[in-house]
Amino acid sequence: YGKAIEVYQKAVGLDPYYADAYRNLGSTYGITGNYILAEKYLLKALEFDPKNADILFFIGITYEKMGDITKADTYKQKAYLINPSLKH
Repeated sequence: YGKAIEVYQKAVGLDPYYADAYRNLGSTYGITGNYILAEKYLLKALEFDPKNADILFFIGITYEKMGDITKADTYKQKAYLINPSLKH
């Protein structure tokens, strides 16, 4: 995961408007348990791609892991409206 973080950091350095790189960076931080940085980068991704169901869903998962069920449900419900297949 360290190498992935390095690559995604480089990607956002090269293109600070690249939502997918922020999403991947946030997701990788989430996988490693660094929810503060996961939140930071996923919210940044959302700024550039506000209707991306995956980003919304990953933010919901991040808040769930952080113990904020209200925020988690809010973001996950937004994701489900865009892509109902995320709900299983």
